[in-house]
Amino acid sequence: MGAIFVNFTKAFDSISHNILSLKLQAIGLSGNLHEWLMDNLKDRFQYTVVNGHSSNLDEVKYGVPQGSLLCPRLFTININDLTITFGDVFMYADDTTLYYVGKNFDQVCSQLNNILEQLLLWSSTIYTYFQTGKATGVVTDRLSHPENMYSIRHARV
Repeated sequence: MGAIFVNFTKAFDSISHNILSLKLQAIGLSGNLHEWLMDNLKDRFQYTVVNGHSSNLDEVKYGVPQGSLLCPRLFTININDLTITFGDVFMYADDTTLYYVGKNFDQVCSQLNNILEQLLLWSSTIYTYFQTGKATGVVTDRLSHPENMYSIRHARV
């Protein structure tokens, strides 16, 4: 078995409002609730002040407001098709674990590398990228390393 632990870069800041709108509709969210959610995201502007000088106002076309209960849920909806695409996935906000159970070490490593390549392509379609430098992988191989068997109170697990 092997697992890859990934963290999405600026996960809540990179959500495309257009893509999120389509995904909300795809899960059946429409009508007044859909309009309310999208109205909450549009017509937002931001600017920066450095040494007393202000930048121009720019419209915010990506991201969801942070600090609310709604933000993590909108992010989850945005990446929810990850579980459909990759199957064996655990997610908590922007922390994601993809895993694969195979017959041997080489098969697991090969499949995890395929998953990483597919994840990179998938994430580019929704403009939400994972931090390759922070991704971590682990592979366990009980058959060729029996000394690494685990136990609880002297009972093998």
